[in-house]
Amino acid sequence: MHSSSVANFLERNTSFILTAHETPDGDAVGSECAVFEALRQLGKNVIILNADEMARKYEFIDPENHIQQLNSLDLVPNDIGDWALLILDTNDIHNIGQIETLILPYVREYFIIDHHESGEDIVSGNLVENNASSTCEILFELFTLLGIQLTYPIALALFVGIVYDTGSFIYPKTTVKTFEAAQRLVQCGVNPNYVYSKIYESNSISSLKLQSRVLSTL
Repeated sequence: MHSSSVANFLERNTSFILTAHETPDGDAVGSECAVFEALRQLGKNVIILNADEMARKYEFIDPENHIQQLNSLDLVPNDIGDWALLILDTNDIHNIGQIETLILPYVREYFIIDHHESGEDIVSGNLVENNASSTCEILFELFTLLGIQLTYPIALALFVGIVYDTGSFIYPKTTVKTFEAAQRLVQCGVNPNYVYSKIYESNSISSLKLQSRVLSTL
């Protein structure tokens, strides 16, 4: 991993806005929560702004409600020009909703951390590792290199992202590195059964009603 570029980005900025792709999934939300805690550990100012609302099943990794939906200009810092934007789990700046028009043009600079395939013109200078199973797997390695302490909230958020984007460790990009990261996160106190139940067994009443209606038509 070439971590020097992201390390320099973090060093030269003191205030950060975190965002991810539209309709944020487990890897996006997990990445945001983990980076939020890591940056606070480094003494940085940090907020999370997404274009879309987070699914309620992920609330357990954001108990203090740091993740906000950008549905009002009041959420944009007045000194936006002093802030840097960190885009997580997408390398397409057109995939971040209204963040592209309300935040991106006005920040000091932006940086991308992601694992999806893309053109070199977009990912040049950023941290994009196409072979990684998830953005959270990249962050696990990055935090290790930067000396970030893997507190329980960070470990939990990273584990959620890895579990989600690997389909519980069955998708093709799942490697030895993925399992090594998962092992370390479990050693930090993460309970795999707890995470699984929260992600896959915590459907809302409305979703259960919809599922019932769909099944009744079969």
